[in-house]
Amino acid sequence: MARLIRFDGSEELVYPVDPPKGCSLSEMYALIGCQMIETVYLKSGQIMILDEEGKLRDDCEARENPKASLLLHSAGGAEDDFITGNVLICNDEEFQ
Repeated sequence: MARLIRFDGSEELVYPVDPPKGCSLSEMYALIGCQMIETVYLKSGQIMILDEEGKLRDDCEARENPKASLLLHSAGGAEDDFITGNVLICNDEEFQ
């Protein structure tokens, strides 16, 4: 199971259609709401999957995700950097 962190602050545990294989790209695109993903490896050993083009959207400031940004900062990301949109947090085995 992966954790979906929405930009509105809500969170949900999500399960891939085929758990042994993990989340497919099409599942991730649908959950995150994007067409291209980026991965960030967190110090916890987990992977954050986010919208590669999130900051290029006209509404990027309205879609800022403070919870995901905090995870980015704790992983060594620049303090002035931020995440927009929904993100998935998962382990290697949950990611195809």
